[in-house]
Amino acid sequence: MKESGNSWSDSFKRSVPSMGGTPGDAPSSERSLRDALAKAEQILAESQELALIGSWEWDIATGRLAWTTQTFRNFGEDPHSFIPSFENYTERLHPDDREMMMRTVQGAILSGKPFDYYHRLIRRDGSVRTLHARGRAIYDRDGKPVRMVGTGQDVTERLTLEAERTTLAAAEEASRRIGFLGQATLGLYESMDYESRLVQLAKFVVPTLGDWCAVDILEEDGRFNRLAVVHSDPQKINLAKELEERYPEDPELPTSRWNVLASGKPVLFREITDEMIDAGARDPVHAALIRALGLTSFIIVPLIAREAKLGTLTIVMAESGRHYDESDVELAMDLARRAAIAIDNARLHTQLMRKSAELEEQAARLEQVVRELEDANEILSQQATEMELAQEALHESSSELAMQADELQRANRELAQSQGVAEKANHAKMEFLAVMSHELRTPLNAINGYTELMEMEIGGLVSVTQREYLARIKKSGQFLLGLINDVLNFAKIDAGSVDIKREPVRLDAILETSHLLIEPQMKARNIAYRHVMMDGTCMAVGDSEKIQQVILNLFTNALKFTDPGGAIALSCESSDGFARIKVADTGRGIPAAKLESVFDPFVQLDRSANVGSQHGVGLGLAISRELARAMGGELTAESEVGKGSVFTLALELSPAP
Repeated sequence: MKESGNSWSDSFKRSVPSMGGTPGDAPSSERSLRDALAKAEQILAESQELALIGSWEWDIATGRLAWTTQTFRNFGEDPHSFIPSFENYTERLHPDDREMMMRTVQGAILSGKPFDYYHRLIRRDGSVRTLHARGRAIYDRDGKPVRMVGTGQDVTERLTLEAERTTLAAAEEASRRIGFLGQATLGLYESMDYESRLVQLAKFVVPTLGDWCAVDILEEDGRFNRLAVVHSDPQKINLAKELEERYPEDPELPTSRWNVLASGKPVLFREITDEMIDAGARDPVHAALIRALGLTSFIIVPLIAREAKLGTLTIVMAESGRHYDESDVELAMDLARRAAIAIDNARLHTQLMRKSAELEEQAARLEQVVRELEDANEILSQQATEMELAQEALHESSSELAMQADELQRANRELAQSQGVAEKANHAKMEFLAVMSHELRTPLNAINGYTELMEMEIGGLVSVTQREYLARIKKSGQFLLGLINDVLNFAKIDAGSVDIKREPVRLDAILETSHLLIEPQMKARNIAYRHVMMDGTCMAVGDSEKIQQVILNLFTNALKFTDPGGAIALSCESSDGFARIKVADTGRGIPAAKLESVFDPFVQLDRSANVGSQHGVGLGLAISRELARAMGGELTAESEVGKGSVFTLALELSPAP
């Protein structure tokens, strides 16, 4: 086939070395060579024409560019009138592809690697063709590029056909997806129970859209309720449930269902790799469970309707080995929107039915109320008649009530006068007790004093018998003096004439003094005594003398009701802003019904049960409680018959100085 002066054949001839032989063989060998060459050129030209592939050679040093006939055809040029050059080639390229061509050619020359790219060219008639260009650079022995060779195939029709096939495939896929969505939508409205709708939806998704499907609804408490999970293998479903129970999802993860629903945006994992599993697993068992499910790709999309965030839809690829892309996300989002609308409609229907039932119930109640009102109206009419009669009777009795009111007022005045008389009598009684106590103390002090002088034998010798009598006199006098002091103290407290301080005091010193005073009496009575020391920094608000008096009164009370061989304990603890001093004994105990009355004045619950013959007048606990309350505290008791009692003095804590 004839070509231009810069044709491929010229280049090919130059590259064939001269062949050896005898002079007589030269014409025959040269003719055979020309015939073979012509045959090869014809076959090459026909092959290039059929494949629309043209070849070229570019001498980098001279700039000479040689094209085959098919290259001219690809560019729409006449090989007899068009002279190929790098400039003409560049001029025919689409303007948007020229820079890319230059980078590709320069990169191939510098790297020594072949190039392969697509570019567009514009023919003289304005038509645009697309060529698939391939080539490489050829270097001399010094590694210098001397020329480039390559091919250019016109792929315009092929690319157009591929685009049409792609468009057709996309249309078929769109039709398939529209049909899928239509069937899914019909399934969503087969029942008004949205939970059963979602279960049917999950079954419909598998295996068309995935190997797994799960539907989760957000409850009011912020937890997800998994309404449906579908897979062809029940054992895999059990494995998924085990994974969820042993390793609950972390709501803080960006890909969690909570964040998907909060953002309203889907999550796509195109491919689940072993590295991703190892990075996300909490331990090796967690990773093994995930791998056992065989997950390859998954999508999570939100279920949102009318801005109400209802839940999530999760679809997963596993055994099929398929992977999701953006088009699958769009389909899943469309399906989720339809499902969310169906859920919202079902909930609205349920609410409507509930409201309808409530309205019917209210209507029935209103009818009942109307009937009751009619009955009540009839009753009111009867009552109105009765009231008229009653008013007449009331008018008749009003004068009688007025008389009774006068009598009541007179009785109230008499009661007020009686109360005043009683208060004066009580005050007089207290004054009498105070005076009597004071008058009795004077001779008693004299008796006790002279008794001590006689014991000291100042007036003469005293026999053993006389000494015993003196001891009894002294003991009785001291006891009687204590009773008088109790009466006097109670009278002073009742009259409000006792000066009580409220200042910070150290409780450890007071308790230690009480311990020293009471311990000898415990030993004398053969009663075990336990004293729990307390922190010296504990301070309470009160009067140290009165606190000491209350503690000694509690000890005296415990000694009275604890038999020899028993035990008494003194302790102190602090909590809730109060210091609590406790005196516990193992005595007879106090019945629950009488526990509070022990603090009343002049009360002795069981005088026959007291040890010894001296009982007191029942003022010790009454005085102690009044003193505790005057200091801003309280005195309480706990007891169990047969086991003993615990009396607790509670005082406000004061910061340490």
